[in-house]
Amino acid sequence: MSDSDKGSRKIKMRPASPGGGNSRIRPRKSENRQAVRKAGREQKKALKAAETKDKERRRKDSGRITMRSSSSAADVEALKAQKAVTRKFKRGNKAMVILAVALILVFLFSSAFFVTLSREHFYLSYALELSRTQAMRFFNFITGAGAEGGIQFITYRNIMIVMAGACLAASGAVYQGTFRNVLASPSTLGVMSGGSLGNILYALFFVTITTGTVRSSNLASVFEQQNAVMRNLQSFMVLAGCFGAVVLVVGITLLLGRGRIRSDYLILTGIIFSSLIGTFSSMVQYYLIEKNSDDPRIDIIRNLTMGGFVNSYKLDQVLIMAAFLVPCGAILIMMSGRLDALALGDEQARTMGVNVRLAKTAAIGVNTVMTAVIIAFCGQIGFIGFIIPLAARRIVGPGFRRLLPASMLLGAVVLLVIYDAAVFTNMTGYLNVLTSGIGSLVMIAAYIKGGGAARAD
Repeated sequence: MSDSDKGSRKIKMRPASPGGGNSRIRPRKSENRQAVRKAGREQKKALKAAETKDKERRRKDSGRITMRSSSSAADVEALKAQKAVTRKFKRGNKAMVILAVALILVFLFSSAFFVTLSREHFYLSYALELSRTQAMRFFNFITGAGAEGGIQFITYRNIMIVMAGACLAASGAVYQGTFRNVLASPSTLGVMSGGSLGNILYALFFVTITTGTVRSSNLASVFEQQNAVMRNLQSFMVLAGCFGAVVLVVGITLLLGRGRIRSDYLILTGIIFSSLIGTFSSMVQYYLIEKNSDDPRIDIIRNLTMGGFVNSYKLDQVLIMAAFLVPCGAILIMMSGRLDALALGDEQARTMGVNVRLAKTAAIGVNTVMTAVIIAFCGQIGFIGFIIPLAARRIVGPGFRRLLPASMLLGAVVLLVIYDAAVFTNMTGYLNVLTSGIGSLVMIAAYIKGGGAARAD
């Protein structure tokens, strides 16, 4: 059979149209259906291959997600926490800069511009004239041109106030973080009560009615004629009392905790010790008042309890305070990493390679030195070591690398402002009354705003 015959079987020729013309060649219906079916099968195969490929891709992606499913939620939370920390980090930097600028401004205002007016001269022009005169005296003093009008004593006193406020706040921050309790502070751990005990012993054994006091005497000649040791004997006795109290409180805590320093035992022991010393102080004052109401030893005991900087204005006092407080503050800042580990708990700190007992002992020792020096020269100043760390923690967070500097700056600013208020109200000898009252009001306000004890910290 020829090729033309084979083609004629496969292709059916359409007859010519009546009008003539060329005829079209069309495939048969069966072959058309086969081609459609074939195209449909190929399309189905393509769709199936695409679906298979898509399923494979989804399976692989699902496998990757399954492999990370255990940590994906944690990664998201960690990312959110990191962003929050970054925002808080930037905000903490701004807050510290603001606090530093505020401290400089408040110190300059207190030293160079703050003046007190009597009722007879209580008007603006006179106040501006006094401020201008004091500013000129302060400028001459810091430039070495001379000291007039007692401006050097005002400057020394303000320096001591700054150091006292900064170190009390830093001490409270370390106590609260180390023992993981917001109630921990120099006043609740018995340090201040120990200083009060040393002051009472000084008044009973080293002061008589005829000699007067070393720190609080109204006889300027007696105060000026004494050497540095006798002039600061009261301070040394207060230091000894503070250290003795800490040794006693920590020893009892170790005994109750079977060799471990537990924060609850430490705070309870400190509160009990403070209560006993307060009762003893009241009994001694009552006995002295009953025996002789003009006994100068009554003023010695009362002045240290009330706190103040009335007799803290000498350069040697500033240097002695700085010799203790500046190194102690630097040590605490260098211990920031260990303090952060202690704030996580003893077990966690041990897993991080921190010697818990040594770190806590060092922290307690440094804080005791700072608090004892402040009490010895300035008396008891309450609530600065308690309320300031809580406020600073709200501003910069719990990390000690920022908490300690922020607490120091904020404590110095607040104590300077409170002392200016005490000077304005003629209550410089009762500074502890103002700090305790203001601190109590702040805590009540924070408690009410927080909605109860669950959010008060």
